[in-house]
Amino acid sequence: LQGTISSAIGNLSSVTQLDLSVNQLNGQIPLSIGELSSLKLFDVSENQLNGQIPLSIGQLSSLEEFDVSENQLNGQIPLSIGELSSLKWFDVSKNQLNGQIPLSIGQLSSLEVFDVSENQFNGTFPLSFGRLESLETLDCGYNLLEGVVSETHFSNLTRLTTLAASHNRLRFESNSSWIPPFQCESIELGHWHLGPKFPQWLKFQKKLSYLDISYAGISDVMPTWFLNLPTPFEYLNLSSNQLRGEISYLNVSSFVDLSSNRFIGPLPRVFPSLRFLILSNNSFSGSLFELVCNSSSGEFMEILYIDKNLISGDIPDCWNHCQVLGLLNLGSNNLTGKIPPSLWHLNFIMLNLRNNTMFGELPSTLQNSPNFIMFDLSENHFSGSVPAWIGDKLSNLVTLSLRSNNFDGHIPHKICDLQFLQNLDLAHNNISGVIPKCFNNLSAMATTNKTNNFVFVKYVDADSFFLNALLVLKGREDEYGSTLGLVTSMDLSDNSLTGEIPKEIGSLVGLLSLNFSGNLLTGNIPDSIGNIELMESLDLSMNRLNGEIPPSFSNLNFLNHFNVSHNNLTGQIPTSTQLQSFENLSYVGNHLCGPPLTKNCTSKGIPIDVANNGSSREGSKVNWLYVSIVLGFVMGFWGVVAPLFFIRSWRHAYYRKLDHVGRKLYVSWATMGVTKIVVNRISQFFFCHFLTVANGSQQKRVQLLLFILGLTLLSKTADKCRKLAGEEKVVLSQTGQFSLWDCFDMGVGSIACAVKEGVKLYVYNIRAAHVEKSKNLAMQKALQDAMSQGLSSKEAAKQATKAGKKAAKLATQKAERVTGPIISSGWDFFEVVYYGGTMSEGFFRGKGTLLGAYGGGFFGEQVLGKFGYLVGSHLGGYMGGRIGLMVYDVANGIHYVLRIIEGKELDKKLTDSEF
Repeated sequence: LQGTISSAIGNLSSVTQLDLSVNQLNGQIPLSIGELSSLKLFDVSENQLNGQIPLSIGQLSSLEEFDVSENQLNGQIPLSIGELSSLKWFDVSKNQLNGQIPLSIGQLSSLEVFDVSENQFNGTFPLSFGRLESLETLDCGYNLLEGVVSETHFSNLTRLTTLAASHNRLRFESNSSWIPPFQCESIELGHWHLGPKFPQWLKFQKKLSYLDISYAGISDVMPTWFLNLPTPFEYLNLSSNQLRGEISYLNVSSFVDLSSNRFIGPLPRVFPSLRFLILSNNSFSGSLFELVCNSSSGEFMEILYIDKNLISGDIPDCWNHCQVLGLLNLGSNNLTGKIPPSLWHLNFIMLNLRNNTMFGELPSTLQNSPNFIMFDLSENHFSGSVPAWIGDKLSNLVTLSLRSNNFDGHIPHKICDLQFLQNLDLAHNNISGVIPKCFNNLSAMATTNKTNNFVFVKYVDADSFFLNALLVLKGREDEYGSTLGLVTSMDLSDNSLTGEIPKEIGSLVGLLSLNFSGNLLTGNIPDSIGNIELMESLDLSMNRLNGEIPPSFSNLNFLNHFNVSHNNLTGQIPTSTQLQSFENLSYVGNHLCGPPLTKNCTSKGIPIDVANNGSSREGSKVNWLYVSIVLGFVMGFWGVVAPLFFIRSWRHAYYRKLDHVGRKLYVSWATMGVTKIVVNRISQFFFCHFLTVANGSQQKRVQLLLFILGLTLLSKTADKCRKLAGEEKVVLSQTGQFSLWDCFDMGVGSIACAVKEGVKLYVYNIRAAHVEKSKNLAMQKALQDAMSQGLSSKEAAKQATKAGKKAAKLATQKAERVTGPIISSGWDFFEVVYYGGTMSEGFFRGKGTLLGAYGGGFFGEQVLGKFGYLVGSHLGGYMGGRIGLMVYDVANGIHYVLRIIEGKELDKKLTDSEF
């Protein structure tokens, strides 16, 4: 029947039964229904009625059964319900009713069935329930009830056989010695708070066959009396508590769920007729042999979940009697060996062996399971090629995960025939070849219309069983259950795939996650990927892709994970609401420009280095200062030292000469000024330190002694050049007025030094913060990668620490340490000019300060950290500046000698010169 219920129905005053159930009626229940004074049964269940329950219902004084379940009714239950003194059956389940359950319900002394489940009722559990002496079934599950329930609520319910109130926010507080007045056959109190002790009052339920106390906050040892109740359970759900202890035998005939507890010991023996056994996420240990190979069990088993336990050994080869087994989950255990032949002959719907240490190739007998929906062998050591028959025979696959194994070969084109495939994960293998162009035939990925939130299996005589899957999306591993049917993903990362990304990938408009990272892919990114507008995660990093990021990526408005780093991409990053929201790490290792990067772009999309005043920088980032220092050192040092390693007589002569020079250093330098004393003490410090570190190494001693010898000769030569050219010819006395000791004059000198050291300390802190940030980012990424690979927390932390140290070292190498020395160098240059020195003198002193401050700061930081950096850079800069002045004096002397050679002032100077 269709249409509405006519208000004329009130004219049927003699009608005693009105049954309009299971039709397509819509509209409201007419108020005239209250005129049916003789009505005993009113049933309009399973229609499309809306509106409220009419207040006139209270006029039906003869009404015994009232059933409006499975409609779209809203509003509250009328208070007039308490006037139906003859009412025995009241069912308003599966509607949209709200408000509180009226207290007048306690006046229905004849009520036997009260069902208000699957609505939106709130408030407390009515105390008036305790007055319903005739009540046999009480069902208020799946509502929003809250508060405390006590023994008083059940004080007179002596006939109660069914108590169903799961999925509310109720807390039951009873005395430990309470004996219920009822003998229930079915109790459903899931999501109540019953703990922390195991409910002792269940001991007195002698007829109990259906029990659900999952998510009840129980943290206790499983009592022995509970396992020895006289009547076997048909259904038992104790999941998601903190129950512990060993279980030797489960006296349950049909369904058991003990998942997410703390049970230990070997797997329990089970009832021969058991069909559903779920023991996930516990600490059961031992072998599968007793449970699987016992001839009295397994014959009727349809679902077996023992994942996330400590089961070890091989999978026994005795599955032939489990002919109806459809769902098998043995993931995350310690299983080893190959998959036994008898297992492959079963007609599976789901098989999960992930995260074990199993190996071998996939046998062709797997083709005997055409009903496969989910197939997960990830995180094992399986090898061989990905079988082509997966696409040919397993045509109903929704999820295929072979992640983190040793599969090789090419991706078979037959996979493209999987019309229902929503999640394909072949990541972390050794697969090579190209990405098949036929992927556009994967129909479930090519549509945006998802019919079901769930992926479920429907049983004829049982509720639907919803499947869960662990998927790696957005860089992390998560379990999807209630939304699995909405997820579509493709992950081919960390393989050896080559060639270009086929443009046909853009046809998969239903994809939410696409990951091709860590391969050898080349060519441009297809513009068609921008058509996948619902994409939430896209990772193309660590390939060899080139060209620009397609402008069509601006259409990807739902992206929250994006990475194209470490490719050869160029040009400007497209402007969109999402692409500019990602960090620079998503783009590093390319030649990109534009926000969110700091590099601007020219009008042609060429990157501009802002730090270099806008000049285009397309070449390599070579720091020629470092290169020149290294080349100069290698050529100059080894040009002198190399003969010492190969010609013994030279080496002995050098040692004798240097020892002789070393003994005279103190006497020679004692007659020199403050500058030479400081140089002497610094040299002694370096001399002692290097001798200690070298532990007798000839190479270290030769380097140090040659440095001291060169410094001494330079000082002597500079002194002779001053005398040769005359003090009036050199401006040394002008710039030498400011010495190291002026920093302690408590005046202008102290202020100048404090400013200079403060600037260098500020630069140091910037560099240290940059290094620390690089370290933290690397550790965070390494930790995410390790956890996504299923590593333990300890191992993941170890890898993250290692990656952080490596990143810190690399960042330190790349940091611009020369900034502080450049400031010191510039400071000294302008000091020379201020005191009347020449530009040449400023250049020599500034360059010496630059090299000295850089070298001293680097060495000091290695020894004493930040303090060592300040001391080393200051002393090194001071020493380097004085060496620069010595070089300037030598240059002046050489210039003067050249003038003499040319005949200028020759007679006068040859008489006075001591050189």
